[in-house]
Amino acid sequence: MKNNCVLVTGGNGYIGSHMCMYLHQLGVKVVSIDSLVVEPSERTHFFGTFYQCDIADTLRISKILKEHQPIAVFHFAARALVEEGEKKPFLYYYENTQKSMNLIQNCLSHGITDFIFSSSCATYGIPQKIPIVEDAIQKPINSYGMSKLLVEKYLEDLCRHKIINCAILRYFNVAGSDPNLRIGENHEPETHLIPNMVKSY
Repeated sequence: MKNNCVLVTGGNGYIGSHMCMYLHQLGVKVVSIDSLVVEPSERTHFFGTFYQCDIADTLRISKILKEHQPIAVFHFAARALVEEGEKKPFLYYYENTQKSMNLIQNCLSHGITDFIFSSSCATYGIPQKIPIVEDAIQKPINSYGMSKLLVEKYLEDLCRHKIINCAILRYFNVAGSDPNLRIGENHEPETHLIPNMVKSY
């Protein structure tokens, strides 16, 4: 490929920063953006080129896309606290749904059609069977899960129209750090099951 650049949104977050590190190790040119609203700025991770930028800043995102011409986008930027989402549902639909749809449209306007979306196991709601299989019924029971599912449906419809190519990732209690301890978790407060179980011992 003449250009192996990719854009990673939420590049200073837990999963986003690990993805940036992994891609960087593979020799991929990584351009990451993060508003630093959720993750503190003093813990910024640098793997490739980093911009402090909100995905709602359409003009700045357009400038970054035009300058670096990424071939794909890994979209990790989001708010992900279930309790916060229940208290502020409008905030979560704006941050996770509306902003994502605007970002996708912006990417398409620059000819970027390969999109990897970071969704959530919260889209399944209360599972009918354990373990949960990928094609299990999705019935979110909170605003966070619904805000993610709406983006999934939007992407799936664009795929159906052959406008975009996408992969959707759903996570279950992601935990741990880089084996070389360069980056790890920064959950304050910690909401995931496995880390809380470890802390209890």
